Amino acid sequence: MGDGTLKCTDVPHTLQMVDMFMNEKEMFIDMCGQIKINKKAGLYDGAYKAVELAMKNKKG
Repeated sequence: MGDGTLKCTDVPHTLQMVDMFMNEKEMFIDMCGQIKINKKAGLYDGAYKAVELAMKNKKG
């Protein structure tokens, strides 16, 4: 989706990502920008949509 966030499953990878965020500012800025674009496109709204559908079904 363009944000490129990696899922860190252990301490060494987590520390590596923290180091990258602290020392490669351009990468961090680019990732945040892509997250904003994806949010605007509705790509992160799955939980909101699930709750909305559940409430509609509950009301009848």
